[in-house]
Amino acid sequence: NQGYVRLNLRGRERDGIVDPGATDELCARIAAGLGEFRDPDGTQSVASVERVAELHRGRHTERLPDLVVRWSERPATRLRYVSSERLGVVHRQGGASGRSGNHTAGDAWALVVAGEGGVVQALEPSRPPRLVDVAATVCELTGTPRGQLPGEPLLG
Repeated sequence: NQGYVRLNLRGRERDGIVDPGATDELCARIAAGLGEFRDPDGTQSVASVERVAELHRGRHTERLPDLVVRWSERPATRLRYVSSERLGVVHRQGGASGRSGNHTAGDAWALVVAGEGGVVQALEPSRPPRLVDVAATVCELTGTPRGQLPGEPLLG
């Protein structure tokens, strides 16, 4: 999973309060602080914190977050808190458990298909999936004509 940090930057955000000249220092401080957090067993919670400006260049990059927080690869389904000696304990809020953020590219896709006799099987996509391919795949699996539907089936 990964999370994102977007600074409330003056001149970029409507009510921005962070001086654009302080961006580098503030991002470095945030990254260092996040790097201090540990899971309850003492292992590092954050694998890395990356500056989006160093990862992506081009048009509309100002719309992206400033930092990408890459959580450790360890399962976190039972994780209730992370802690830092300097910054303290942060408890998981809400009813869910684990880390908050988005799945990383490619790991959130699985095709689960019910076959003959109700046997369920997981299938690997034949290529990197796109969201528009999901409906095309369902049409193929159910024998429904796709018509002008965008996307391509993932099982081909």
